[in-house]
Amino acid sequence: FLRKIRNRASDKNASWKKQNRKIYGEFELNTYDKIKYLFDKQVERYGERCPITLRDFTTVINNETGRQGVKRTFTNISPDRLLDHLNYTRQNTLFTIGGWNISKGDWSLEEVKFLFKEEHFQRYMEILLERFPDRKYDWQNRGLI
Repeated sequence: FLRKIRNRASDKNASWKKQNRKIYGEFELNTYDKIKYLFDKQVERYGERCPITLRDFTTVINNETGRQGVKRTFTNISPDRLLDHLNYTRQNTLFTIGGWNISKGDWSLEEVKFLFKEEHFQRYMEILLERFPDRKYDWQNRGLI
């Protein structure tokens, strides 16, 4: 399953390049070993569950198709870029459930705060502050913390 994650992240990165989308940082999920290491470190800290929603991770490969194409299992492991303008780097990648990642999309932090449960937003901000402590002042000024 982690190999599929590497392939999807790599495809997404290539797609951004074709679109001339400006994404900062070096793509760091380019090998299975790097993804496995990041995932294992996260599991050591949070367990085998999404640190935002606290839902257990699944790795279901669903080949059924529906109206919108292949059906997805919303609790499957998904690499989430914490800050949308940054690439899949060690600092910026958090494994969440696919449902959170897809729902969060590329919403701004203000939109995420408005749209999602307060408890989810608080856990998200705690992780952001831990990974990007230099942004704390900006986020305070924006009323996010």
